[in-house]
This record gives sequence, C-alpha cells and structure tokens, in this order.
Amino acid sequence: MTDRPSSRQELYARIREIGREEFILEEMVRYGFWPEGEEIPEDPPNEIERRGELEKQLRKLRQENARLSSQKKLRQEAYKQRLAESRRKQQENKERRERERQERAEAWQEQKENDIIYLGEGVSGGLNNIDGNISRLETYDLPILNTAQDIATAMDITVGELRFLAFSRSTSTVSHYIRFKIPKKIGGERQISAPMPRLKNVQIWILDNILCNIPLHEAAHGFRAGNSILTNAEPHVAADVIINFDLKNFFPSISYKRVKGLFCSLGYSEAAATIFALLCTEPDVAEVELDGQTYYVAQSERHLPQGSPASPAITNIMCRRLDKRLSEMAGELGFVYTRYADDLTFSGSGDSLRQICNIFHRTESIVSHEGFIVNEEKTRILRRKSSQLEVTGVVVNEFPTISRKELKKFRATLYQIEKDGPQGKRWGNADDVMAAIEGFANFVAMVNPEKGGELVARVKEIKQKYGRRSRGDKGELFTFEIVTVNNSGKIINRAEGSARQKIEDLGNGIKLEMVYIPGGSFLMGSPEDEAERDSSESPQHQVTLQPFYMSKYPITQNQYQAIMGNNPSRFKGGSRPVECVSWHDAVEFCQRLSEKTGKIYSLPSESQWEYACRAGTTTPFYFGETITPELVNYDGNFPYGNAPKGQYREKTTDVGSVPPNAFGLYNMHGNIVEWCQDVWHENYDGAPTDGSAWENGGDNNLRLLRGGKWSFHSWNCRSASRGNSKAESSFFCGFRIVSSVSRS
Repeated sequence: MTDRPSSRQELYARIREIGREEFILEEMVRYGFWPEGEEIPEDPPNEIERRGELEKQLRKLRQENARLSSQKKLRQEAYKQRLAESRRKQQENKERRERERQERAEAWQEQKENDIIYLGEGVSGGLNNIDGNISRLETYDLPILNTAQDIATAMDITVGELRFLAFSRSTSTVSHYIRFKIPKKIGGERQISAPMPRLKNVQIWILDNILCNIPLHEAAHGFRAGNSILTNAEPHVAADVIINFDLKNFFPSISYKRVKGLFCSLGYSEAAATIFALLCTEPDVAEVELDGQTYYVAQSERHLPQGSPASPAITNIMCRRLDKRLSEMAGELGFVYTRYADDLTFSGSGDSLRQICNIFHRTESIVSHEGFIVNEEKTRILRRKSSQLEVTGVVVNEFPTISRKELKKFRATLYQIEKDGPQGKRWGNADDVMAAIEGFANFVAMVNPEKGGELVARVKEIKQKYGRRSRGDKGELFTFEIVTVNNSGKIINRAEGSARQKIEDLGNGIKLEMVYIPGGSFLMGSPEDEAERDSSESPQHQVTLQPFYMSKYPITQNQYQAIMGNNPSRFKGGSRPVECVSWHDAVEFCQRLSEKTGKIYSLPSESQWEYACRAGTTTPFYFGETITPELVNYDGNFPYGNAPKGQYREKTTDVGSVPPNAFGLYNMHGNIVEWCQDVWHENYDGAPTDGSAWENGGDNNLRLLRGGKWSFHSWNCRSASRGNSKAESSFFCGFRIVSSVSRS
C-alpha cells in the first residue's frame, strides 16, 4: 500500500494512475473499512435502485432550490420595482399637489388683486352679486362700477387698499378716523369723526363722482352748491309764525343698511353698494389698551359719521322723499317748508295759522315713517309779535339780517380786541379768536352786505395789527404712517398720524420743517428691568414740558450748507444728515439761523430730546420693544431682544427714509448721533424737571449725545440711551434744533 498523497496534485495523479474505483478501495483499506486483497463488490439491485431514487430526489431538490432562489430574487426585484413606482407616484403627486397649491395661491392672489369676496362678518353676503342696473346708472349719469376692480380703478387705488379701507371689524388695531369733540353752540359737545387722508380722499371721490350727480328736492338747502343758511331763511321772511323742528341724532340715525340701500337704489350692484356703504360709515368705537397695544372696539352698528365729506350729501339724498312729503303737506296747509341739514323749518301767515296743530302732528308722523325722530326738546314756535323770527341764525322779520343783540355783542368784542389785542378774548366756542371773528364778519356780510362790509374791514385791520394767533400758529397739517412692532421686530400695527409743521425758507429752495411738539409730562430715563440699560439712565423722574418746535429731521447737509456755507460730512448727500459737526459748530448754526430768520433757535435740552423721541411711548424704542434695520439705520449684526440680525449699511442714509414716531419726527433712532444743549452728568440726581437744559455742574468738557447712529449696536439707539463727547469733537456727530412756541 502506498503512502497517502501529501498534496492535491499527488491525489489527482494517483487517481489518474490507478482509476477512481481502485483509489476508493485503496483508501477504504487504508482506513480499515475493507479487507486488504479483496475486490470491490458490485452494487446490489436494491442499492442501485435506492441510489437512483436518491439521486432523483436530489435533482428535484436542486431544481426546487433553484426555483425558490429564483422566486426570491423575483420577489425582491418586484418589490424594488413596486417601491420605485410608488416613490415615483408619490413624487408626481407631491409635484402635482404643489402645482395645484401654487395655482390656487396664484389664483387667490389674482382674485385678491382683482376682486373682494369678504369684508367682514355680517356685511359680505352680497359681494358676489355684481349685476347692476345700467339704465338707472345712466339716467343719473353715474359711473358704471359694479365690481371691486371697477371701483378701485376709478378711484386710482389698488383693490388691496380698497379692501383695507372698507373692511369691517368688530375689533381692530387700526382706525381710519380721528375722533374728537367740539362744543355745541347751545351747550354740550358734538362727536366728530374726521377720516384719515386715504379714506377722506376716497369719500371725496364718492361725493364728487356719485353723490353730487343726484338731484335733490328744492326744499333742501344745507351742504348744497349755490345754497346756504341765507337761502334757507329767505322763503320765511315776513312770516307771522316760524316753527322749527330738529331731527334727533341725525347722522347716527342713518345706518349702514340704509346707506347700502341708497346706493342699490341708484343702480349699483349689491357688491358695489356694500363697498360704498362701508367706505361711508363707521361704528361708535371705544379705544382699549392691552399690553401696550391700542385696540378699537366697535360699540354700535355702523352709521354715518359726522365729519365725513360724504355724509351731508348722503343725508340730503336720503331725505328726498321726506322733503317731498313735508313740502306737499306744508303746501296743503298754507305753510312754507325748508330744511337745512337736520333743521326743519315751517312758516305761515294769516288763516294758515289755524293749521299749526296739524303741522305738528303730521310732521311727527311723516318724520317717524321716514325713519327719523323729532327732538322735542328743540322744537319751538316763534311769533312775530313776541320775538324776532330767526331761521338758522338769520333774522327774517322784515328782511334777512343778523340779531341786533348778536351784532352788539360782536362789535363789543371787536372793540376789546382793537384796544387790548386778541389775548384772552373769545368769540363763540372757537379756540382761535382771529379765525372766529373773521368767519362771523363774513357771515354777516353774506346776510347783510351793508353791515357786514364794515365789520369785515375792521377785522382786516385787526389782523394787520396783531397777526394771527392761537391754533393757526402751529403750522400746516401733514400726515404720516406710524408703525409698531412686537418683540421679534414684526410689524403688528400701522396707523395714520398727523401733526403740524412750520416751514422755514433757507433760500435756494432749501426748506426747514419745524414740527409742533405738544406740551406734556413723561417719565425720563429707563426702568431697571430694561435690557442693556446703563446706570446713567437713572433715576427715572417726571419731567413736564411746555410746547415747542423741533426739526422734523436731523439737520441735513443741504440745510447746513445754506446757513454755514460748508459741508464737513464724510458721507456726502444733500438729503443725508450733516455729520462731523462739533457741539460748537451746532451752536453756531443755531445762532446764524436765528440771525437770518429773526427767531430763536437752539439745540434741544436732553429732556426735550427724549420727550420728543418717545412721543408718548414707554417702550425701549418708539417702534415698540425692539427695532430692525428696515426701521432704523444701525449695525444689524447686533439686534435687540428677540429681533433677528439684519443689514449693516456702514453709512448714513437720507433722512425720512424710515417711518416717524407719533409726533411726526423722523430718524430719532440711529442714522446719526445728535448733540443736546446739556453738559454731561453721570446720572439724573438733581436733574431739572421743567424741560430746561442742565448746564450747571457735571463735566463741562463733555456735552450730551442722543439717538445712536449707523455704526452703533441696537441698544445704543434706545430712547433712553445716553452718550457724551467733548464739545470740540466732531467725530460723526450731527444735531437737530428746537424753537419756542411763544417766541416763534
């Protein structure tokens, strides 16, 4: 027996040498499974048959294994295909849904830009009805406007602005009206709701293009071109009896629904009528302050406001049937009827006086049926024999004239003004006595030119002698938008504001706007919990100031050049604030300007500056809890509070390029740091409380700086933030100026 092969090559060589069967026998002998020397027996039949069966089963098993393996791969492949198909469909659906969302958004945006489908609860039901009565509109020669887009185009505004002005909210952070009260001639107060400029322009458009085209009854004399209180009085001259009725709560009694119905009756679609009615009405409103935010809460249904330019014309149109019925009734009873706004006047003579009771009963009945109420407290009967007959302030006994008693009182007032001046004098309920006497003199001249001519001449002499005083001295009115932000810098409120300004002509077309700042009291300094505050801002203390004027913007390079003849600024631009100006330069500017104009100008005191900056606010900034680079020019890499980082411009910008505060002053935060008159003190211990500059004590080498600038961090631009520099230093410093009301 040979040795066992030691390698695979030897194994294969041995098999080739002796054959496979012999090799197996040899190995079986070597391992002891078979006796040495015996031959390999042949397989018995059963064993051969069994082997065949086993091999057959093995083949089936191998086939099944191959089949199963192939199915698994197929399943995996099918799964992959289904997964890919599913993902493809998901992506397609996602893209389709995104396309549909964008299409809906674009369609909604387009619809918002071209249509209005909602204007508030309870008033939006008819906005989808755009069918108007074209023939009726043409009869009145009215513009054919049946959709929101038609109206906006005609008014030259966007649909979005139209929606903003017309939207009806029960609670809002925006008010389109300024509300105030004026005294009535007979006592009490009258609530006036004066529309903000944008709404006022729209109401004037409605007045000029729609309301003025509607024919009125001839008995109506108030708020009507070519008519006056004189034309209202003339039909009643020389009557024996005058009967006066007053309609109670005249404007508030005309509701939004009635105004809408009026526009529908003119031929406008329900959609257009709804918009017009919302633009011309408002509810009674209560102002509520919550967490520093002012809310305007509706307290009533919408009605005509007294103060809108459209309201009087609407009342005249609404009263056409009332005037017709009362005129016919008066004619039947032998009386004459006229109406001036809410004053109804009847006059009669001779046998017709027997019908006075009928006048009372039938007038009350007709007025009530037309949706109004007679104010019984103001109803009166005047008889020729017992009193002067007066209609809307005009005496009509023999001819139109003014009450002798009233004229005597007026002449006495003129005498006192001629003698001592207008100070302390009044005429009527007006604050401006000069305007009041001028208006009354012109009124007398309208009624009685002979008597009025003499009075007009006397008033003219008084004006030449004393000039105008009081309210007119505050200057012309201008309007602006006031912005408020939350603690993240997001704008949460926009409101329209107004202020008065005087314009100083510096020559060569350069103007200086000086804004009237009303007097008042405020808490100066910052509270201890205000972020990034400095100890120099303590202690907080109450300061009371008289009214003054402050320049609307920091002094610009054009203004500085006009007075000083040079421009030291690094960042050139005529409308940019002047900078690189020392405190001494700023004081010299004020002196030269005073010499040029004959008025006294100066740098503001520190308390004047902070009072003017805050404009009634108590937050770190007049915008609210924080600022953003869109509102203030500062280093936007250093935000305040929760505001995000933003742009750092690294230079000054044109004045007025950001929103103002509630006083109408621009750029009080950032852009350029501003000199004040005061010397530097480490804190407010012993500070003046009357608004004057603090020039005693402290460090005389240092002067106050306020407001922050383009390169400062946000917290250095706070209303209470203080800084200082040497008076001779001019490193990127600017200023604004003030003047006294009493001396201007």
